[in-house]
Amino acid sequence: MKIILKPKLLVQLSFFFCCFLFSSLSFGSLTLNLGVVHKRGLDKSLTLVSEVYSREEVSVGQRKNISLNHGMVLTLELKFLEPGEVYGPSKKVVVTAKLNLKSGEIFQPKSSETFSVGLGEIKKVTYEKGKDQQIEISIQPKII
Repeated sequence: MKIILKPKLLVQLSFFFCCFLFSSLSFGSLTLNLGVVHKRGLDKSLTLVSEVYSREEVSVGQRKNISLNHGMVLTLELKFLEPGEVYGPSKKVVVTAKLNLKSGEIFQPKSSETFSVGLGEIKKVTYEKGKDQQIEISIQPKII
């Protein structure tokens, strides 16, 4: 039994697949506006500050390593907070952030390393190492 597809049906099918592919790809990436402020010498009343600002493209569910000053690496993983009854991506993103030194030491955040932030909102997380170092990271996710 031969199946013959009409040109009109082929056009409709290809249009449907293109729309489906575009919609699935368009919700898969975010841009992150990052700001990192590293303060050292806090215990000696001498504050040395270095700042790094960056815009990174991150795919949802994928880990992204970002190199910072002094051999530090910020590892980010993003996931959309599952919406209950809404179609499309959620308006909130769950971020897991880990800050590691070149030596393998881990900076511990004051709060949890996993937090949620709304699209377009700025969330600040503070990491401390001892009494002399403090790192403040600001994260603002946006859909591409």
